Amino acid sequence: MSQNNLSRNTRRRFLKKAAGLAFGGLSLGWLAACGEVATPQPPTVAPTAIPTVPPTTVATSLPVATTAQAITTVALPTASPTPTFQRVGFIVYGDIRTAGLKPPPIFDKLFALSKEYKPQAAILVGDIINAEDDNAVVKKQWEGHLQPFAALGNIPILPTIGNHETNYRKAATPLYLEAFPNLPKNGPADFKGFTYSIDIGAVHFVTLASELPSQPHQLGKVQLDWLEQDLKATRQPYILVISHDPAYPAGPHVGNSLDAYPTERDAFWKLLVANNVTAFIAGHEHLYNKSIRNGVYQLIIGTSGSYPYSGWGGDFYHFASFEVTQQAMTVQIIDESGKERDKIILKPR
Repeated sequence: MSQNNLSRNTRRRFLKKAAGLAFGGLSLGWLAACGEVATPQPPTVAPTAIPTVPPTTVATSLPVATTAQAITTVALPTASPTPTFQRVGFIVYGDIRTAGLKPPPIFDKLFALSKEYKPQAAILVGDIINAEDDNAVVKKQWEGHLQPFAALGNIPILPTIGNHETNYRKAATPLYLEAFPNLPKNGPADFKGFTYSIDIGAVHFVTLASELPSQPHQLGKVQLDWLEQDLKATRQPYILVISHDPAYPAGPHVGNSLDAYPTERDAFWKLLVANNVTAFIAGHEHLYNKSIRNGVYQLIIGTSGSYPYSGWGGDFYHFASFEVTQQAMTVQIIDESGKERDKIILKPR
């Protein structure tokens, strides 16, 4: 090869290499002013939108004042362990019952005060009526005692059965179910309508029957087994378990509450502790009492109409207002004058 050809080929290779370096430099970014090559930057990619999976909704029929209507409640989210929060306010009324076809006048006063809190649900912890021996009269008692709740509008009414709903007369038991025909039927087989659970907003409510005529002051293995499975299944940040009888009575009903069966009562309380239950709510004793055991509150809200027991403290007429937000569940105990007698702040579990 001639020298000219050699020089010509050498020049071609040199120019080709230089051009490759130049375009290679453009692909990495322009040269930095200091003579160094700028750090390569990855191309900008628009973030992929993550689809939001809506929570599962379950249409659940609930008793609403004097007319039963269906409402929709938000069940546990299927795609996220964190439920959607929404403000929930509800009232707990203690033992209302009195002889006769209508609630006592003191209940009318408390009820008028409770309406100012604009509740979205009403919880009745048993002894709503004082059942007579005649079933026809008992039906009229239910009509008269539930009639005021129509003034709260289309909200769920969640009761638990007390001893005075039947006065231990088995024939009166079906009349309780007739008064609340649309309660959830998700309890164990022999307890449909008496034992149930339901979600309202961020709160999981569980109602247990502690005063059926066949087993007074007792929950029994069937309910406890069902309760264990129900508590394990919920992801709600607040859980309230409700029965008529307290687990730890603070007044004259020591020995004829859940403590009548101490081994079973203790097993029940262990379930509440193990599943981080927010509070256990009861009535039966006509007083207000607050206690806490192993991190779980027991609230006895026991007289929204029946005469208060004196000598044990908390002997005043009252109801409880619950306000639930993402930060806390606030409980206010309100007396017949509208005064706040106690306030409790409960954190989500």
